[in-house]
Amino acid sequence: MIETISVVSLWLTGLYLCVLVYLIKGWAKLKRPVLSTKPPVTKVTILIAARNEAEKIHHTIEDILAQDYPKHLTEIIIIDDHSTDNTSAIISSYADRE
Repeated sequence: MIETISVVSLWLTGLYLCVLVYLIKGWAKLKRPVLSTKPPVTKVTILIAARNEAEKIHHTIEDILAQDYPKHLTEIIIIDDHSTDNTSAIISSYADRE
């Protein structure tokens, strides 16, 4: 009984190693994408719906502004859905930033 379990375990381990080798060889053959050195030309619009987000909306705006995508191609639209806190004031304070 022990011999049978040992043989099956050895066979399964060998099969597992064969599958790993097959996958590693396949991954090595994958073509790497060629990164373009041309600057982006696509305009991006980011639409954010906010309601009573005074505690967190500045984090969202700061994270979007920190992106390295060209600012002249980025448009941010934030919709204040009748907030009862000062979300709209926070959003308005970012209006002049680019």
